[in-house]
Amino acid sequence: MKTKSQKSSARNARGGRPQAITADQVVDTALQIGLREMTMSALAGKLGVSIPTIYQTVGDRDEVLRRSLSKFIERIAYPQDSGQHWSEYLREFGEVTFAQLTMKQYIVPRILDAGHLLEADLQVVEVFLTVVVNRGFSIDEGVELYRRLMLVVVGAAASRCRELITIERYGSIEQAMHKGLSIYPPNELPLVRQANTSFLCSETLLQSGIKSLIESVRAERAEK
Repeated sequence: MKTKSQKSSARNARGGRPQAITADQVVDTALQIGLREMTMSALAGKLGVSIPTIYQTVGDRDEVLRRSLSKFIERIAYPQDSGQHWSEYLREFGEVTFAQLTMKQYIVPRILDAGHLLEADLQVVEVFLTVVVNRGFSIDEGVELYRRLMLVVVGAAASRCRELITIERYGSIEQAMHKGLSIYPPNELPLVRQANTSFLCSETLLQSGIKSLIESVRAERAEK
């Protein structure tokens, strides 16, 4: 005797009434599959529905990616307000964001390609402003501080993603450097040949960037 789910699957296979799904189910499944590997056929197979059903529920692949990235950002566990100095909160917020953005090398390119994910972006800004306004910053100062922090974090995360892709492709930064220089005659790019390959690495970009930002803001606020 067939179960209810088996009957439903059989009815779908015969072209009967499609199984009902929600937008949240589509987004959660896309995140489970992985945004780089996600295709509409893989998504439909995982959900047990047809591709047209996904289109009717959420939209095309770009819309699925946009909603998935938005939920990914919303799920980041940003640091709590524990009474820490604003500079410590800034550092924690930056490090947490960087860690999440660089979990997979394709996340940052996907986010940049998607543009502003307003629903998620606005929620993140609200979280940040709630803390820094309580530390004496005006709302406008808090927004500017967030913008400057994101320039550091996203820049460092983009560098890290490039680094991960380069290592995946060439094995190491050093091998990539050697490959790149091999197309030039030995007498060209003499300064680059003497440079340390660290300029291609992202390891210290985040820490040095946040430190410089904190020192700059402290000077602006005349803090010791």
